[in-house]
Amino acid sequence: MKIKKLLSKIGIIAILVSVFPFWAIAEDGGNQTLYAGKDTPVGEIIIDDSSFDYLYVTYELDEGYCLLETHLHIGEDTPMAGGKIKNPVPGQFEYSEEHDCVSSYTYEIPWDGVDFGETRVAAHAVVGEVQEELCEVWQIGDKEEIIDVAYTNYADEFNWPNATSDKPGDSLVIEEPPFQNPFIVGLHESSDFPWNSNFDRGYAIDINVEWEGSLPFGGILTVSWAPGASALEEKVVSGDGITSKTFTAHGAKVTGEGWFNNWKLYKNQVEVDQLSYGTHTINLAHTKGDGTAWDYVRLEAPCISKGETAWAGNIRFNENEKGNWATYFTYDIQAPANSLLSAIYDGNCDTFGTNADETLTFTFTDNVNCTRTYPHVIMSGVSAIGTGPLIWTCENNVVTITSTGRFNNPRPKIGDIVTGFNYIKDLLGNSVIVPQGGIEVTAGNVVTNLSCFANEFPSWISSRVADGEFDEYDSYENLVLTEGISTDPTYVGNEGVIFYKSNSNTFEGYAVFKNEVPQLLQIKLEGLGSIQPESESNEWIGLIGSWWDTVIKGNIGYTTYLTVKDQNNVLGYVIFDQLLTNQKEKVISLTTSYNYQGTPTPTLVNMTKGNYIVNFVLTENVSPWRGAFTSVNPLEFTIE
Repeated sequence: MKIKKLLSKIGIIAILVSVFPFWAIAEDGGNQTLYAGKDTPVGEIIIDDSSFDYLYVTYELDEGYCLLETHLHIGEDTPMAGGKIKNPVPGQFEYSEEHDCVSSYTYEIPWDGVDFGETRVAAHAVVGEVQEELCEVWQIGDKEEIIDVAYTNYADEFNWPNATSDKPGDSLVIEEPPFQNPFIVGLHESSDFPWNSNFDRGYAIDINVEWEGSLPFGGILTVSWAPGASALEEKVVSGDGITSKTFTAHGAKVTGEGWFNNWKLYKNQVEVDQLSYGTHTINLAHTKGDGTAWDYVRLEAPCISKGETAWAGNIRFNENEKGNWATYFTYDIQAPANSLLSAIYDGNCDTFGTNADETLTFTFTDNVNCTRTYPHVIMSGVSAIGTGPLIWTCENNVVTITSTGRFNNPRPKIGDIVTGFNYIKDLLGNSVIVPQGGIEVTAGNVVTNLSCFANEFPSWISSRVADGEFDEYDSYENLVLTEGISTDPTYVGNEGVIFYKSNSNTFEGYAVFKNEVPQLLQIKLEGLGSIQPESESNEWIGLIGSWWDTVIKGNIGYTTYLTVKDQNNVLGYVIFDQLLTNQKEKVISLTTSYNYQGTPTPTLVNMTKGNYIVNFVLTENVSPWRGAFTSVNPLEFTIE
């Protein structure tokens, strides 16, 4: 498990916050009014922590406003500017987004890293106000001016060969010049657009204009064109956000209303609905006539005022009212109700049990992590099962463990005591652990009274972790007493933690126990077995140590290993250090093997480069037998 997942005191909540006057009354729950310009309500922030998949935060603005920027920080260490007066610096917040004037925005925040309980939320936004006047989004072609009671040549900027501002170019009879279709705004120039659309000749009669952006408040599309001097011309405008509209005009010459040959100019407009950000298409179809000339195509939208700063909350960063008026609020983040996540933090779990003779089924209210790299489950402390791996299948919230003959692991029997159930985790990486003393398989093969606990740091070491004592290690697993019946009546048990590096040139870690150990413990890495998916790292471990055949329950040599590894589950293990009597913590590094090829002579070894999934184990080798310790879950690390 990654340490940073549990140490993070900054939950990742995506929240837009607005200006909130310091004298405002606090609001309850996950909804916060958004204030801009210190006292203008512009919308609402909605926090939703009811979903098992994500923590959702939605910024919902009132009509007439839109988001231009958001900046967010969760936790007590909000980035602040230096100097005598401390002000928060939104640009240094962990999460920042620029928005294309959107009316709402939702962040999906993974639960991994979110700190449950009351948490400070400091968020900032830049909010724009919608104006009545229109501003240009884009335009193809020039908007012409009247010179000497006539328009200039309004088609010369297009693809019209030999055209100038005061004379026409070549007719389509002479040349039908190429053009871009689709015409992509921002990529193509006006000279790539057809100067004419002629239905009779089949020229430029189906033009697609593509553009990227949004229209959070809708817009107006204007098409300016001349029908020529003769036939009835017809255009159809359609596309994203547009209700198809047809425009017709008869070609005619009107003095003072056209260019030098007095063709009349028409400007038709179409309303465009609200559009979310993306690539949009407008279709310009010419469905009747012997030719028209284009003036321009322009898309406009309501103008947006210069953005104004916004915060949410009623607690000022500067309590003495000096500095700016930036505010924050606190929110009590709760685990989703009726879920595995909730069960982990509430200490309760659903009943699970077996069905038929070959399976053990676990059903949880919500989903578990079905994508683990270690697709097996180990049940320990049950007389009929032992410690061999069991195959599992997982779908959503149902986990089914299947016993197979090759593992020699029949299902639990009534009266068996289950003391460990490992390697199933929720979506946060937390483990399901049975309570102390185990649970009994009862009549009907239903196991009851299972409690779930997060795989958190034990209280006896949490302060050392918080102080950063183990910061050089980025991963950890708890160590538990897993097997053996103590022959020492005075032994009260023990528990520990192994901190380790997930990337290094050899295995490096720090083992620490709650109490001093009463006798020497061998420190080992142990593979998961030769017939497991992780057999490669199991073999790497065995090659610098020894082999243990789980069928004959004894050590074997390398030659025998090669013979039986595909039938028997052979564990590769290496003894590389020891914890002395009355010692309780130690820095460890795997550079020496104390059981290389089955000999006790210390030997310098190098670990094979690659990805490892192995157990961390400490065992006794002399009596009195008090028990061995192992990691709750396999350690996952990479040797570089």
